[in-house]
Amino acid sequence: MEKNKIKLAIFDVNQTIFNLKEIEKRFKKNKIDPNLVDKWFNNILKEGFSLSSTNSFFSFKDIAINELKRIVKKERKNLKIVNYLFNGFKSLNVNPKIKESFKKLNQNNIKVITLTNGPKENCLSLLKKNKLSDHIYKCFSIEEIKTWKPDPKVYLYVSKKLNINPKNIIMIAAHGWDIFGAKSTGMKTGYISNYEYFLNSYYPKPDFLARDSLALVNKIINYSSST
Repeated sequence: MEKNKIKLAIFDVNQTIFNLKEIEKRFKKNKIDPNLVDKWFNNILKEGFSLSSTNSFFSFKDIAINELKRIVKKERKNLKIVNYLFNGFKSLNVNPKIKESFKKLNQNNIKVITLTNGPKENCLSLLKKNKLSDHIYKCFSIEEIKTWKPDPKVYLYVSKKLNINPKNIIMIAAHGWDIFGAKSTGMKTGYISNYEYFLNSYYPKPDFLARDSLALVNKIINYSSST
């Protein structure tokens, strides 16, 4: 069973590692419904996915700013606040139990990397800010390959770069679409349900499922130690 042993854990970044509460605070401070943060983020993803399906690529920031301007205008607010709201991405805080999850994976000889639809530089900065850098082997961004997750090419790019068979990799995310993309490449998958609450029925079941990252990691380690 050694050939199926997990050697690498890929973590999605926004909402999986870091929550968006800082941005919600900034919306609220400017008298904009903080529930619109979720709508904004989902619109960014929708536009990124749509563009990728036509072999076009625009960065997370490009799309995010455009989508944010639409929300700000609809809320009849001054466009001058757009940069302040967007820059909340630079000050995100880590979700509970993530650091302990990283430590446990490292202790069990499973490397941890990040894979984001956002800019690599921001991910590196957030990891440093939240004192997580020491637990991360490498960081990857879709900007290196110019297509958005969940395009299978993104996950295979990481696999090839690190010279690790997809069968020895697990993708961990709080988004069903991310799990689906990785699953299609032969990677194992781990779904954290504390954001979406459940995986849509049209997606294949993940290999591991838990409410939070630590419970998920414990299941992964139990599996890995038995192979």
